[in-house]
Amino acid sequence: MIQRPVVLLVDTEATRRQEVSTALRGVGWLVEERGNSAEAPQLLWDRNIDAVVIALPPSEGHALCRLLRRSADVPILLVGNTRQIDRVLRAFECGADDYIGEPIDSREMIARLTALLRRTALAERRQQRRIRIDGLQIDSLERRVIVAGREVNLSPTEFDLLYLLASNPGTPLQRRLLYHRIWNSPYQGDTNLIDVCVRRLRRKIERKPSAPQWVKTVRGVGYMFAGTS
Repeated sequence: MIQRPVVLLVDTEATRRQEVSTALRGVGWLVEERGNSAEAPQLLWDRNIDAVVIALPPSEGHALCRLLRRSADVPILLVGNTRQIDRVLRAFECGADDYIGEPIDSREMIARLTALLRRTALAERRQQRRIRIDGLQIDSLERRVIVAGREVNLSPTEFDLLYLLASNPGTPLQRRLLYHRIWNSPYQGDTNLIDVCVRRLRRKIERKPSAPQWVKTVRGVGYMFAGTS
């Protein structure tokens, strides 16, 4: 099951970054840490991050927030050194979804992130409850898959893999990301779990598993869903 959110934490202060990261991991979330803003945009685009926490000096934090907001709908929580109303308003003007001032209370941060993720998940469910692509129907709430009018029985892991790929049509997804999101554990480069699961999935949904229509191999990267909605 895909359950654990992936949070990108960008914080220049190593001690605070470690404390926040520890708190997030303590509730079962996965955390990508960075000490500056340089790698954040590429990491966000490559890894399918679920939420971003930015704790940077005001000018740098606001700039990063604007940059991310121009190309992504990911929830952004901005951390500032004050709770003054003008600083809060500035955060929202830059595209943040929420703001928290220092000193950081980890329980408050987790509650705010949980609320952001809940709203995002609700919006996604409303938009993607049913995916219809090239004769393939996927119902994410009832967890049903229909191919050419015939229901196909998938295992929970196979369904999660198909839904993740089909939710990002035309986008190559790295093996590291797929393993991270489906099996909820750090990627082990020597594992063939992903390949085995893909082979099983193809046998169930593809007309010709050896020449798949939907689940394509992207050499050196991972897999991609090739259909168009």
